Amino acid sequence: MSSEKMENIIKEAKEFFTIDFFDKKDQKEIKQFGLRVSKEIGQTYDSNLDSDWDKIYETYISPGGAFYVVKIDEHIVGCAGIKKIDQVAEFKRDRVAKEYRGKGIGRTLFEKRLEFAKNNGFKKVILDTVNPIIQHLCEEFGFKKVTQKGNVVFYEKTL
Repeated sequence: MSSEKMENIIKEAKEFFTIDFFDKKDQKEIKQFGLRVSKEIGQTYDSNLDSDWDKIYETYISPGGAFYVVKIDEHIVGCAGIKKIDQVAEFKRDRVAKEYRGKGIGRTLFEKRLEFAKNNGFKKVILDTVNPIIQHLCEEFGFKKVTQKGNVVFYEKTL
C-alpha cells in the first residue's frame, strides 16, 4: 500500500474515532474489551500475565507510562499502553477490535506512544509481538529486531 493511500485512510479514520488517555471510569470496559480481543487473536487468559487488565492506572500511568483508549460513539474499539521500566518504554496491550482493523487505528496508537516516549525522556522503546502488522510498524519506524523465541519477535529502538 502506498504511503499516500495509507495517509488518506488514517485521515478518514480520525474523523470517526477519538484517542484519549485512560480514564478510571473506563476500567471495567477496557478489561472486558482487552480480554475479548486477546481471545480473538488466540491468547488464553493467564492470571499472572494478564493481571494488568485489572489495574491499568497502577500498572501504566502511576509509574510514569501511559495508556491510550480509542472510542467510537463512546464505545471502546482500541487501546495500547506504555509501561515504564526505568528509562525504558515498553509498548504493551496493542488491541483493536476486529471490525475496525485496517483503518489506521493501530498505526495512530503506535505513533502516539512513540511520540509520548520521545517527549517524556525515555531512552529506549522495547516490545514483543507475534502480530505481523506490529512487526511491519517496528521495521518502518526504525526498530531493530533483537531476538525471536518461537513466533514472538522482540524489538527495540534507541531514542
